[in-house]
Amino acid sequence: MCNPFFPVSNSQICTWIQSERMPCRIASSCIVYARVNFSVPTVVQQLQLQSIVEAVKISKIIEKAQLVPQKIPIVAFDKKYVHEKPIILTLARDGFHNQSYKYSIKNLINNQRVFEMLGHTVVMLKETLYDVTDNHPISNFKQALMKIRFGINVYHGGDSDNFLCQFDFNAEFSGIKVKGTFINQENNEKVHLVMVGDNRFQNAMVFIGDPEKGGEAIMRICRGLPTDYQGSDLEFKGYVLEVAPGVDISMMVTFCLSVLQYRSFNIGKKRMGPR
Repeated sequence: MCNPFFPVSNSQICTWIQSERMPCRIASSCIVYARVNFSVPTVVQQLQLQSIVEAVKISKIIEKAQLVPQKIPIVAFDKKYVHEKPIILTLARDGFHNQSYKYSIKNLINNQRVFEMLGHTVVMLKETLYDVTDNHPISNFKQALMKIRFGINVYHGGDSDNFLCQFDFNAEFSGIKVKGTFINQENNEKVHLVMVGDNRFQNAMVFIGDPEKGGEAIMRICRGLPTDYQGSDLEFKGYVLEVAPGVDISMMVTFCLSVLQYRSFNIGKKRMGPR
């Protein structure tokens, strides 16, 4: 594919950066590449700039997406986890002890714990999500074996007998894309989930269907608290999940935790558990 930005001057690239209103991190990368003489671009240089273009596209998808309430409930595990109003959750690591680790998932508004995830670093990074009200396991997930690309298998409950779906990961310089399909318990139809996020997983959106083909956004993920948050825990460094009405929040939490497991594996910190 021919790259429309070649040959270009450094000043042209800087003008392009400003016109696209890129995030600072992406713009910084562009400036680094702008110092290279692009008059006779190499194949590597063209691929680098194409990756930046793709990163800008992902950033715009995340920025423009608005959560869409689902008229037909999206139920993966239990309909009691589907709410009529948007739900905002926090997800943060809550300790590491004796080759196991824990995440706490709380309601941002009242700070009440909703779920808890326990992981074990010696059991193929198996992780189990629990409902804290009665401590019963909702889902468990672990790395899928015998795959060329990284994948995670998700199961109902606390064992690996009742398979739900598999998440497939594709990460590049431009960002991360995750896909998975499961059966909606509400109508027995397939639900195709697609997540797009930046390559550091600081911001992401989950859609039903491909966002470039009209897919509807059902969850927003961001690292840290919203800028307008007025609560007491302003030092919070975990993740905030905003889930659209009509969507199983336990499935959305499972999705997010799966991505964190992938990041843990991908950056070589498998023995310390996800961060």
